[in-house]
Amino acid sequence: MRLQKNMTLLRGECLELVSAASKPAWRYPDAASSWTLSDGGWHFLPVAKRWQARRSQRYPVPKWSVDPHKGDLLTVVIPLKGSELELGYLRNQLESMNQFMEVTALREYLIIVPPKDLDTAKHSILPVVHSLPNMLKIPIRLVAETLCLPELLPDSAYASKIKEWPGWLLQQIVKLASVELVETPYMLLLDADIFVGRPIHPVDLFETGPCTSTSPVCDADRKTEYKGKIEGVPISVGDNYHFRWWANTATTMQLSVDFKEWDFALGVTPQVISTDMAKQMGHWIQNRFDVPSWRGYLLEIALAWDRHVASLRKPGEWSEEPAFTEYALLYIYGLHADTFFQYHSRTQLSMGNEVWYEEAWEAWDPCKDVSNPNGRGFFSLVQSRMEKDPDAILAKLQECWQTLSPTGHGKKSHASARDHALNSSS
Repeated sequence: MRLQKNMTLLRGECLELVSAASKPAWRYPDAASSWTLSDGGWHFLPVAKRWQARRSQRYPVPKWSVDPHKGDLLTVVIPLKGSELELGYLRNQLESMNQFMEVTALREYLIIVPPKDLDTAKHSILPVVHSLPNMLKIPIRLVAETLCLPELLPDSAYASKIKEWPGWLLQQIVKLASVELVETPYMLLLDADIFVGRPIHPVDLFETGPCTSTSPVCDADRKTEYKGKIEGVPISVGDNYHFRWWANTATTMQLSVDFKEWDFALGVTPQVISTDMAKQMGHWIQNRFDVPSWRGYLLEIALAWDRHVASLRKPGEWSEEPAFTEYALLYIYGLHADTFFQYHSRTQLSMGNEVWYEEAWEAWDPCKDVSNPNGRGFFSLVQSRMEKDPDAILAKLQECWQTLSPTGHGKKSHASARDHALNSSS
């Protein structure tokens, strides 16, 4: 076992180094008919194998018994770079979590960074956590991305190609691979530029219903089941480049998908994702393409695809038509395996009042989210591509937080802010 000296537990004064334990290599075979590739130059894709369905080979799907109020249900996962800008956005996110999230109902806050950024991130995050009393109530774990993506280690078989992969691609695979570090049935995937917009309990991110014999996640009494609410967005069939992300992903997975039957698709971050389904997808890829690592397979495909469409991009830039996206992989696999809606439920959008473009910045009023608990979405963002000053964003947010206080001075506790917002709607 390789000792991983790259995991740090942040909680009050506690700093702890731990090692990575090896996991059993479960296999999840594909029992579908054999597949052939269409013309068009996809010669770089491996030929998918046909697997005979044998019960002993299937990925073991556990039945979860959880107490959603004691951290059994959800873990927050956020991959980021250790840049000053992204760490500033993370500070804003933690501030908003402290203000509005019932954090004691979370298992932990998992922050994943490149190994070279560990020290920078630790020294940036610790003072912030110490200033936020609610965030001190839960473990905040800082780990190097190589802990879940060992293909990036200097002695890996992929070492010579590491510099060829752009950060956004690695971040997508890290989001998927982080499932190996999560001990809850669901993970809430966030980006650094996302923050909480109004009072929320983790249970608000789930649809509940009667627990049945086929329900994978229920309470301890097996009376109530929990399905993660996902943000569904309309899917456009045609030349829209967002749609081509889905079409490319289906080609990467060598699955025949009739997109005309779709009325929506899995949207963008933030999303609540089943950890079991994400693990199943990884094992399915390994078995389907007879590869030792689903992560390595996706990395190789991304490079080969980029070379194939090199003529479509400007020199030195990656194509806007990647071979896959993380959510397209999860959704297409989940539909193929007929498990997606066993774990998830399409409900209201999780995002609201966000700022995607420069022209929306000046008119942006985050108080619309904070003061309206019946509004659209629990989360918001100011798109990081605009590189807005994190301090300027935080200043706007804090104006809203202070309006929730009866005196108009200082921050309120999470509970009182939540109660005040809920009472104001009645």
